[in-house]
Amino acid sequence: VWYLNLGMRMVSKNDMMGKGGGLVAILSVLVLVGVVVGETVEHEEREEFSFKAYETYLEQREHLMYQRSQLSRSSETRMSEEELAAGRVLHKLRKQDLQTMLHRLPWEFNFYDTKSSIDTESVLFPLIETMPKSAVLHLHFNAAVSFDWYVYNVTYRRNCYLFVEVEVEEEERRLAEDTDDFLTGVYSRGDFLSRLERTGMRSWGSLDLAQIQRYPSPRQAGYRPIVGGNAFFDQPPGRTVSRDGLGRISSITEWVPMNTLRKLSPDPAEFDRRYLRSLTMEDFQGLDYFATWGKFTSIFGRMYSGIFYDGVFYEFFNHIVESLVDDHVYHAEFRLDTFAETYALNGTVHPAETTYDLLLGLQKWYRETYNFSFILICQGSKGFSLEEARNDLRGCHDFHQKYGGLVRGYDLAGPEDDGHSWLYYSPIFTEYQARVAASGEDPLKYYFHAGETLLINNTNVLDAFALRADRLGHGFALSNNPAMIEPVLEAARRNNFALEVNPISNQLLQFFGDIRAHPAIGLFLSGVPVTISSDDPGIWGYSGVSYDFYQIYCAWRLSLTDLKTIFMDATRYSALDEVEQKILEEHWLIEWGKWIARVNSF
Repeated sequence: VWYLNLGMRMVSKNDMMGKGGGLVAILSVLVLVGVVVGETVEHEEREEFSFKAYETYLEQREHLMYQRSQLSRSSETRMSEEELAAGRVLHKLRKQDLQTMLHRLPWEFNFYDTKSSIDTESVLFPLIETMPKSAVLHLHFNAAVSFDWYVYNVTYRRNCYLFVEVEVEEEERRLAEDTDDFLTGVYSRGDFLSRLERTGMRSWGSLDLAQIQRYPSPRQAGYRPIVGGNAFFDQPPGRTVSRDGLGRISSITEWVPMNTLRKLSPDPAEFDRRYLRSLTMEDFQGLDYFATWGKFTSIFGRMYSGIFYDGVFYEFFNHIVESLVDDHVYHAEFRLDTFAETYALNGTVHPAETTYDLLLGLQKWYRETYNFSFILICQGSKGFSLEEARNDLRGCHDFHQKYGGLVRGYDLAGPEDDGHSWLYYSPIFTEYQARVAASGEDPLKYYFHAGETLLINNTNVLDAFALRADRLGHGFALSNNPAMIEPVLEAARRNNFALEVNPISNQLLQFFGDIRAHPAIGLFLSGVPVTISSDDPGIWGYSGVSYDFYQIYCAWRLSLTDLKTIFMDATRYSALDEVEQKILEEHWLIEWGKWIARVNSF
């Protein structure tokens, strides 16, 4: 229209100039009209082409989104209208948490720094705490519960001692000659525990945890005391004073009653808080791999003789179970040292059968009292030699034959980038499989630690899978082995494979700073069965598994359908037999229905 108006003005103007001017104007108008028509047609063609391209993109996107949804592990999980409504409530609460904690999202930062935000600011977390969680499949017995009970209960008992090594500084050598006064002065200073940790760090990295587990009693000939470790005595060993080449005192070691140290401390309450903190990794973030694992391993070693004292062992286990029941967990699978011996106050060692007899009785009692079940997975060390591993596996097999309802599987644990590989141990396990098949005995199942590594060339997940492991502890390195996904999915369809993922543990051992970057979500979306556990929650400063579920629900933007799938898979891939699984599933579904109703009334 604009072009035509321009042309008409040109005609009017050129009419005034005569016939020649008018002809020129008319031709100009025709040219302009041709341009307009041509541009209009071209624009319509472009628009039509653009629309078809966008339509093609939408079709491709819809196809890819459908494929993604069908691949996901939760694609076949059915949800009722009530469950879908509850999912919308959780989604709304998650959005509130995102807005409230936008300045510091808990899953984005170190859990030690953000746990208090979850406790005090989250409107979602209280519902996650009460959510029925079916089963936890990866818990190390020695660290399966927050250590506050241990510090405020066990270490207050008479005859509980702490092994102390005081390294004498140059300026202290003269004072140290009067050893009693010198040590009293050291113990009375507020920085005593920090000094003790600095001393301990020099030896913790070289700890042989396998040796510690073999000798729980401080009276045994092979016992090796650990700086900062607890044990129980009727009469402790005497003090040891070491001197350098010039005859000067260089260090002093002794067992000191915990209550004596508290009395000498200028602030006993702060002493307890500091000691509890020393049993976590809170002050040891940012270390290199070997220093991190040295400190981590030391915590197990330091508490071993305290936990496996026969006056503590039962109460400690009972505290674990009660904490899981409070967290709405109905089944747990504990990794426990194969030859889990306890000892008496006079140093007498009770054989492992005593431990298994006690736990077998408790298994029945907890089922009847709490509707809670548990089984054991015997655990050795990746520091074992081949012969040590063979003997440990043989011992576990014997316990399995004797305590079949209690002892169900076997594993070797330890730092994956430092200990032996599954390839190294493979002859033992293939030999075991052949021997058991020939004898007709009931075989152990394998629940192997594998894939807890960032090293691309680490083949542990491949070797563990080839050795027919039923589950992998951690297993996130499976994402580095795409050729394994299809075989893994095939095994999962036969209920023969799942991952035991421990999100907070993986973050605090510095594999992933941000839980959103954890590969397990990609594996879950690829159809791999994923179960969620807390690994060593005592060392992380909590009990149960609610924090792990809160973190993944928020960080991975899961739906309630996804959570339901994970809970059902925890039952399906547990070490329970089919009848036991059905009992667990029925109980969980009842509690799940009650919880859904509470959420919908929130």
